[in-house]
Amino acid sequence: MFSSALVLLAASMVIGQAGEDPKPGPDYEQLKAMEWMIGDWEADYVVASPGLGLDGFKPGARAHSTNSYYWMENKNYIGLKFRDEIDGKVAHEGFEMIGVDPQSRKTVHWLFSILGGWGPGEWTVEGKTWKLKWAGTTGDGTKYEGVSFLVPIDANTHTWEMKECKKNGKPTPDTPIVTYRRVVRAEETSTPEDFRQLAELCVGRWAGKIKFIADWPGQKLGRGAEVLAYRDCEWTVDKKAIRISSTAGTSTSHEIMALDPVSKKIRLISVDTSGSFLELELWKKSDHVYGWRVAGGGTVDGRAFGGVGEWVFTGQEKTIKGKVTLGGKDIDPLNDVYSRLGAQ
Repeated sequence: MFSSALVLLAASMVIGQAGEDPKPGPDYEQLKAMEWMIGDWEADYVVASPGLGLDGFKPGARAHSTNSYYWMENKNYIGLKFRDEIDGKVAHEGFEMIGVDPQSRKTVHWLFSILGGWGPGEWTVEGKTWKLKWAGTTGDGTKYEGVSFLVPIDANTHTWEMKECKKNGKPTPDTPIVTYRRVVRAEETSTPEDFRQLAELCVGRWAGKIKFIADWPGQKLGRGAEVLAYRDCEWTVDKKAIRISSTAGTSTSHEIMALDPVSKKIRLISVDTSGSFLELELWKKSDHVYGWRVAGGGTVDGRAFGGVGEWVFTGQEKTIKGKVTLGGKDIDPLNDVYSRLGAQ
């Protein structure tokens, strides 16, 4: 197992964090429940206890932690590069990898760091709490073990803490709960002008024949059914937002879209007559293409939304397309096409 882990580590260092979206491999189906972790995260906190007793982690010290999760090898593994800085100096950093044991089918974990040595672990999930039970030996022979807990709060926030920690068999204090926030990439932020341009593209009345990509609550027709849909978009609150009324099949929804001045994200909030709720983040990719990502929400029966895609404006047509998940499971691809009513 150790030699296999070293081979995978070496491969990852050569290949790096590829930007393409590879065809998922056989273990993706099990790992995709952890897809919410993918991306860059950071946290700032004050060290409350010596924890595992690593150099620099003294009570009262100011810590800055960064974690970057990314897919590897056709999405058969998740890689993680981490760094912990104490008072501006690197105290600990390394590489971790998550995969699936082909015999036990357990979700397993490997850790390599600047301390030398290595450590295996095993992931389990209970409700929303992800638990990593780990152990390892550093290059100088020191043995560590513990349990890490990750709890997603929303699409851009999760907490982390360690409990049941031991150093050479002797208990050490639990860590405090640390809150990590997703790092927003500059290309996914928006300016007031970006929002104005998107709003101008949207304002008006639209109609289209769309296909249901799932069995939606409140709808008489099910997955695969084609229905007429209408969207009526208009400015509101002195052109600081647009209001959208939408009907599709037997459901009606009301939406509001505006620029969040703090996160610099264009946000859309939608509620429909079934009680389902959706929040999107949008950003400009080009003059007529805007990217979107699900930031929260789900159906009234408790299935969470997920997904990414694009709004594409071509002439008098608008295409809403993307990959969508419902309750953590892939559903049919989204590809709704609307035409502007009253266009010449």
